Amino acid sequence: MASVEAAESFGATDADVVASALALGQRTDEEAVAFLTRLAERAGAAVIIELFQPESSAPSAHAAEHALLAYAATGTPPRSLQDLESLATRAGWRLVRATPLGWDHEALELQRPPAS
Repeated sequence: MASVEAAESFGATDADVVASALALGQRTDEEAVAFLTRLAERAGAAVIIELFQPESSAPSAHAAEHALLAYAATGTPPRSLQDLESLATRAGWRLVRATPLGWDHEALELQRPPAS
């Protein structure tokens, strides 16, 4: 959780928006939820950039190799957009928008629901 720890080391306690790039791919689901929860404690909005497993195409040899490496590292296959949305929901976020960036990367805009 280096990026959250980095924010804490600079004394950042509250922000309007937090950003994270490629921080979830090598984490288990539980670690990813914990990471996203800590981000939610810092800000009401987040931009998360991650690599996703394409759902509409047959896997290439490169994609299969990536999936195997991800599975070996975390015990879970590469995540789809729906998988990450589910993890974000568990951490108290809601997905506002997903923007494709190319090369199977997407930027997810997350917001915390208003307090009731």
